[in-house]
Amino acid sequence: NLPKSGYIAARESLPFLLAGSLFFFVTLIMVSRFGSKMLLRLSQQALTDSLSRMPNRRALRHAIIAEETAGRPFGLALIDLDGFKNVNDCYGHAVGDRLIRKVGEYLLQVAGEDGMVARLGGDEFAILIRGKFSAKALQQISERFLEWLHFPIMIEDRSISVGASIGVVTTSKEKAGDGEMLRRADIAMYSAK
Repeated sequence: NLPKSGYIAARESLPFLLAGSLFFFVTLIMVSRFGSKMLLRLSQQALTDSLSRMPNRRALRHAIIAEETAGRPFGLALIDLDGFKNVNDCYGHAVGDRLIRKVGEYLLQVAGEDGMVARLGGDEFAILIRGKFSAKALQQISERFLEWLHFPIMIEDRSISVGASIGVVTTSKEKAGDGEMLRRADIAMYSAK
């Protein structure tokens, strides 16, 4: 009598067990799909500058590490805008933000598809160029950028003039590490000032 009642109870609860299992698996699939999308979005945000939508300092460090790990030669330029503080002080941060975006767009244009342009924060940018001719490429990019800055940049009805200091370093035989490459480029940039 007891085994028969257990069979009946199992048969009657089977639809509930199947529905619960189906609900569990559907929920699991939805959570993993949306969770992985959210994680991907968060990881992209962690590597992107919120103002310019360009790679940030962390993304640049990852790129330097990847190039050094692969043993590929590359060059790095650090760019600091001269006179940017006056733009913010005279015209406000909204105009300064638009100037940062315009500078970033131009740097992306001159760096080309092979270059990586990153905004490091404030008025600092970096360009990473891959390949054994990276020093020459960075020199040409720097010259073009400085020529572009000889002319005022129009933002709304304002004519804004800024300059730039640029420091360029290239890899050597020994691996320097991302922090050391950035430090060397920073020293070169301040020498240019």
